[in-house]
Amino acid sequence: TFFMSMINGFFYLAGFVALQYNIQKNGLVYSSMFMKLGIMIPILLSFFVYREIPTLFQIIGLILALSMIIFMNYTDQSIPFLPGLILLLVLGGSGDAMSKVFQMTGQMSNSAFFLFYTFFFAFVLCFLFMKYKKQTIGKEEMIYGLCIGIPNYFSAKFLLFALTEFPSIIVYPTYSILTICILGLAGIVFFKEKVEKRTLIAMIFMLVAIGFLNM
Repeated sequence: TFFMSMINGFFYLAGFVALQYNIQKNGLVYSSMFMKLGIMIPILLSFFVYREIPTLFQIIGLILALSMIIFMNYTDQSIPFLPGLILLLVLGGSGDAMSKVFQMTGQMSNSAFFLFYTFFFAFVLCFLFMKYKKQTIGKEEMIYGLCIGIPNYFSAKFLLFALTEFPSIIVYPTYSILTICILGLAGIVFFKEKVEKRTLIAMIFMLVAIGFLNM
């Protein structure tokens, strides 16, 4: 549990750093798309290592989900720095995959310790990174950190529990798709954002993909 938490803590922090870097280099659209496409890593891990064989409908649902993520985020602009986006995909996907690794090889009775040490090691690495860059923590950073950290903790907790009940090909795409849909609805309801026709079509087909994944 301790060893896997160290690895997970590294991926957790590295994924956030890679996301920030890519937003600056490649913009939010491509960065969010490649981050969400990272679900391919835990799904491939489950298929090749843990022999979770998907049904035909689940394969169709997965292809549809990934296609809609690309369709919704695709622009005809060139990608400034593709290696950074690939690194983001690998780091983010590997972090998600660690929940599956722990669920299969660890002891679920130690899941609270796994999550605690994950966030603890991420904190230690972040502190060392800040010292290296000679940065300080202000009041605003602490408030925003709590606002991000608390939901992420419970997200990791429920993801881990979901993996004990359902196969990865259901859990990871559903987790990613519903996140996109909820964020989209929140933007409409709370921030009065206008939804493009392409985005609305993609969200509808993503919900259809969830239906296929659960067949």
